[in-house]
Amino acid sequence: MVLSDISLVFYNIWIWTFISIIGIVVSNEKERYR
Repeated sequence: MVLSDISLVFYNIWIWTFISIIGIVVSNEKERYR
């Protein structure tokens, strides 16, 4: 159970990192076309 909990935490961290990168890229694109 501990192993699955750890993998779940890393999975959530990876998702939030991915969302953050997308948000930064979108913000940069909006600034570029503004």
